[in-house]
Amino acid sequence: MPADFQLDRTARTVHTRAWGDLTDEDIFGHMASIAALFREGALDGDWAQICDFTGVTSMDGVSSAGVRRAAEGNPWPRYAVRAFIVGTGEQFGLARMYQALGDPKTDDLCITSSADDARAFVGRERARLGIAI
Repeated sequence: MPADFQLDRTARTVHTRAWGDLTDEDIFGHMASIAALFREGALDGDWAQICDFTGVTSMDGVSSAGVRRAAEGNPWPRYAVRAFIVGTGEQFGLARMYQALGDPKTDDLCITSSADDARAFVGRERARLGIAI
């Protein structure tokens, strides 16, 4: 599966990365893993997520129906701070579609092409929301 994640418990941040040929099923599998962590109490709304899609070489296996399903099944609570790092216009478009379809649970989602901008966004939003790390 070309998607994995690491939990940074000190920074309370999930670092997700995807690579290669990404498919709907890869996204759903990742979301199921994150949802399980919320159910188990390992994650809560104070955690942030930074998703790096810059290693993805093809999104031919990602459908608009899959993006809709992912947005509707988003396991992150409202106001959880999240940032997507994209490397292509296609990735930006699909991330933006996800953001638009996920409203209001994607209110605090940044889409950027820079890892530095993603980290800065997470820090600013956490400060704005009063989340101390």
